[in-house]
Amino acid sequence: YKRIVYQRDFSSHQRVFQNWEFTNVDFRQVAYQAGDFIYADPPYDVDFREYTPDGFSWQDQVELAQLLAGHPGPVVISNQATERVVRLYESLGFSLKFLSAPRRISCDGNRQRALEVLAFRNL
Repeated sequence: YKRIVYQRDFSSHQRVFQNWEFTNVDFRQVAYQAGDFIYADPPYDVDFREYTPDGFSWQDQVELAQLLAGHPGPVVISNQATERVVRLYESLGFSLKFLSAPRRISCDGNRQRALEVLAFRNL
């Protein structure tokens, strides 16, 4: 896309979102409750992951996966299905589903489909 149009008005979704809590903090700072459903979409395990000045390291990927593996409630995590991501989630007891996903936005113009993984626990 040459220009992305972001949704700014969510008032039509107010009734659905009234009991949801949205946060924008480091995952280590989120106060999870035992029954919370958690969907995590960390930066993909690829070269470009500079969404923040500090980036998102492999150690961050591991810590997030470990933290969520210990959550007693339902968890879904999505990521690119690199070998080490697949090994990480398998080693922590997640069930995996693989998808071929389109690329709508790319830093280098590559729009090839990529293999993604959804990792599930407690569903």
